[in-house]
Amino acid sequence: MRKVLFTLLLLVCLSTPAIAQDTENRNFTFTYLDAVSADETTSTAIPVNSFVNFSIYVEWGSSTNAGVITIEEAYDPNYTGTWSSIGTVTWSAASSTDVFHQRGSFRALRVRVSTAVGGGGTVTVKAIARPGAS
Repeated sequence: MRKVLFTLLLLVCLSTPAIAQDTENRNFTFTYLDAVSADETTSTAIPVNSFVNFSIYVEWGSSTNAGVITIEEAYDPNYTGTWSSIGTVTWSAASSTDVFHQRGSFRALRVRVSTAVGGGGTVTVKAIARPGAS
């Protein structure tokens, strides 16, 4: 009976269509900031020309109690003036992750600690982006 049940289960699994995967690896992933806390810490600017769907993950450390991350854009990643703010993520809880989702067409993005991370903890900011439909 076990062999019959196992065989039926195996046949069902093999006949179920697989979930489509992005085998072309067209996703963009990047760590903007890694374990920082100081006010006005700014990440490296990344050119993101062909990407339109962005998720910015802000990971607050275990002893944090305050902080604001600003997501900024400019035409040139080497721009030295004041960048345009497209959104902020405000501290919500220690040992938590907040996510900022944005759809749009950008040239260069960076993140900045616009209010220091309080409590002696740190923040890490990562991003994933996907290109627009071709």
